Amino acid sequence: MPLNRCRWLVQVIAPLVLMSFLAVGPLSWQAHAGLAICWDRDSGTFIDCEVTDDDDDGGGEGDDGDNDNGVERSCYVIRGESREEVPCTAETGYGTGTWSNGRQCYVGLATPQPEPDNAVWEGNYPQGAIYYCADMGLTFYGETYLFWSESSPDEIAVDPEVLAYQALTSMQLGAIGVGMAPATLSRNPDSMGLVGAPVWMWAADPSPQTWGPNTASASAGSVSVTVTAAVEEVVWDMGDGASVTCSTPGEAFNEAKGVRESSDCGYRYQRTSRDQPEQGFTVTATTYWVAPWESNTGASGTISLELTATEQVRIGERQLIEQ
Repeated sequence: MPLNRCRWLVQVIAPLVLMSFLAVGPLSWQAHAGLAICWDRDSGTFIDCEVTDDDDDGGGEGDDGDNDNGVERSCYVIRGESREEVPCTAETGYGTGTWSNGRQCYVGLATPQPEPDNAVWEGNYPQGAIYYCADMGLTFYGETYLFWSESSPDEIAVDPEVLAYQALTSMQLGAIGVGMAPATLSRNPDSMGLVGAPVWMWAADPSPQTWGPNTASASAGSVSVTVTAAVEEVVWDMGDGASVTCSTPGEAFNEAKGVRESSDCGYRYQRTSRDQPEQGFTVTATTYWVAPWESNTGASGTISLELTATEQVRIGERQLIEQ
């Protein structure tokens, strides 16, 4: 049975309250970081306790797999001084879990993985992975919780695609910063371009987080995945019904070079924006990321990601002055 490092609760939890934990419900990333509710035989009360990988009766996590003699492992729940056999796999409501004799619960890879800043990672992100532990009402604990482990239990099949998303999340990718000439209204509220004049668009301050390439890896046990993400194209919705697709970051407008056409990402408005909210066209730049990944298992794939940024630009008309 797992060794429990226990912290006393301020109040005794009534058995009826504990029974509510026996039903499988949604996992809460915040509520459990390796914590469980345990029955303390000495005091006769329920206590808040932390389940570790240690084992005080010789039946720890290392006993979860087949032994060296090729004998099929047995799965059991500990009841007092006796052991009762249980199915080694079961549907838990979170996926197919595999029984851990050491943790006394069904263990599986949590999908999706919690956010990188979640406390359950214990500061280890992106190394290792988060697993769920669900006892399905077979033990006194009656609790489902999450825990971090650097290596996966031998019987848990790690999905490389889950690790790929984990690595991708660690990159903190974003949409491009919108660079435009005429300037957007957020940069210069008095800015105004002219109908028929060249409009320049570009990715402002492109970086590995906003344009790529960006490479990251994640692993769980013996499985590792490497992802390389880069922007394939940016589609500019110009707000007047037209769109422009650009496959480069674009060239920033240089006023010193005079008014001229953009060499790689430009547009010309054919009407004013006077009838638009705040008299400006809403320009939406959608950044299309493509992130191929490869695993040391031979598995591979590609993740696509769309991120948007929105700005406004005002377009007016030339005013002719008659002499």
